[in-house]
Amino acid sequence: MDFAAVKQSMMDFSQPTNVEALDQVCRTFYTSVDMQMRSAAEDIMRSFQEHPDAWTRVDNILEKAQDSNTKFFALQVG
Repeated sequence: MDFAAVKQSMMDFSQPTNVEALDQVCRTFYTSVDMQMRSAAEDIMRSFQEHPDAWTRVDNILEKAQDSNTKFFALQVG
């Protein structure tokens, strides 16, 4: 996974949130044993969560996420 590209797309609030990519990021954060990958996933999640418009994406994430950890993350955003 290209974490830089995923972060760039996740932070582009002029485009719809790529919930599938967010599922992968959350899955990596919660299950990876590779600390670099986990750290990169955490960076994406933190940046998204801190964005002032992140709350506007919560309903879409909850509706489309396949991973329960992604849904939990979305609830923390909103």
